[in-house]
Amino acid sequence: MNCLHIEAFLIANASGGIIWAAVFGIGGYFFGKLLLQLHHALAPIVFALALAAFFNPKTCALLFLDAGGTNSD
Repeated sequence: MNCLHIEAFLIANASGGIIWAAVFGIGGYFFGKLLLQLHHALAPIVFALALAAFFNPKTCALLFLDAGGTNSD
């Protein structure tokens, strides 16, 4: 049924698992460091955009006008 000997299979399986774990472990470490640096660089910009969107005068006026229960529909 299969021509691969059990010893060769076990060696290939173990080495593949070690390589897979190393690649994903080291890759996750470096991706995490990069993501943290990106977060520190973009956090003030995202915070400023969120504040501008939240405290937009048009948005505030729409919220306060709708809160009175008057519907223009």
